[in-house]
Amino acid sequence: MSQQFCYGCMRVLQSPESVCPVCGYRHGQEPFKEYVLPPGTLLHGERYLVGKVLGQGGFGITYLGYDCTLERKVAIKEFFPMGVATRTRASTTLLWQGSDQELEKGKRSFLKEARKMAKAEEIPGIVRVREFFAENNTAYIIMGFIEGDTLKSLILQGGPMEQETCLALLMPVMQALEKAHQTGLIHRDISPDNIMVDHYGQRWLLDMGAAKDTDLAAGEQSQTSQAVIKRGYSPPEQYIDRSKIGPWTDVYAMCATICYC
Repeated sequence: MSQQFCYGCMRVLQSPESVCPVCGYRHGQEPFKEYVLPPGTLLHGERYLVGKVLGQGGFGITYLGYDCTLERKVAIKEFFPMGVATRTRASTTLLWQGSDQELEKGKRSFLKEARKMAKAEEIPGIVRVREFFAENNTAYIIMGFIEGDTLKSLILQGGPMEQETCLALLMPVMQALEKAHQTGLIHRDISPDNIMVDHYGQRWLLDMGAAKDTDLAAGEQSQTSQAVIKRGYSPPEQYIDRSKIGPWTDVYAMCATICYC
């Protein structure tokens, strides 16, 4: 790749810079975490450039990325179940402590749910899934990248909201969530840091990488994929293996989010 990018904001660098003048990212001074992909890693035939870590949970790591073909920022979600997967700093390939069968089952589940997530791409306020693929002995989901402030950061900056303000802000998110439920998709990870207000004022529901497809009509509502737990927001059924989940699972988390606001 001929161009050099800032891994903190994916701005093209005009000259070698140790500190990005736009976002303040310090190149070569990233916190050392040998299990994450090194900034500058290229994925999927060198199409996607990996930048800084945006967040991580119990079964995945999300990175800032850049689509070198379409020349735009993306979010890259990597299947990485903590406690089971690891990698060395010298390699991008994951090492698994479990069996090969467990590895393949986990990757298939991750990619299967990514396919189901794509059903929600036409719903306003839900970040689009652009692509998904297997690589590095794991799997990846490429999603749209939204720039703005999370609900959590807005509360930390401005303090608690009045009830009317809170409900007006979250109503578009709840309407998007209702439409997602109608497609059989349960988010499972609603919280103040997964709701964002972009620079145009539009509200977005983030991190569909935890979503679970559920055949509501057939009643197939067992939680059989990777467990997703966020203390203070996850309802009791998410703490119990193979328990029934459904729209009520997201309603609980949304109510906890409103309480936080």
